[in-house]
Amino acid sequence: MRKFVLILAVVACCVSACQNISCPLDNVVMLKMSMYSGNEKARVLDTLTVTLEGRDSVLVNRIYNFDEVQLPLRQNASGEVTDTFLLHWSLATGEEGETPVRVTDTLTVHHGCTVHFESMDCPSSVFHHLIDATCSRGLADSVSINNPAVDYEHYENLRLHLSPLSE
Repeated sequence: MRKFVLILAVVACCVSACQNISCPLDNVVMLKMSMYSGNEKARVLDTLTVTLEGRDSVLVNRIYNFDEVQLPLRQNASGEVTDTFLLHWSLATGEEGETPVRVTDTLTVHHGCTVHFESMDCPSSVFHHLIDATCSRGLADSVSINNPAVDYEHYENLRLHLSPLSE
């Protein structure tokens, strides 16, 4: 019986000595861009597809009835990067059976990259710091940086101000 109690005590000590690994469960770093009309957050009823300039990959495919979009940023451990997104809008005309009007905006985001390391047991991530953002004036009127830190927190980073035409 004493051996059993001794073994149980040793096992309890070993289990309590283990380190608790607290890696973040949501370790995806994405830029969060919200749509605005004036100073109010706006719900967009038109369709949006987002691609990268010079690439054929689709980042966001035909979303509608939305007020925010999350976009990945390019990772470069050494220095600053510029990402150019193409925002392909498909505007409903209101007439059934008519072809929607198509408008493309170019969103350019200039950002710095920082490697983020938590522990040896967790994968490293790349956090971003927004430096500048510009857009062409199609459906988008302007873009502003709300929170320059792009990390795990998923705060609103960019505000895309839409022209009155899209409301």
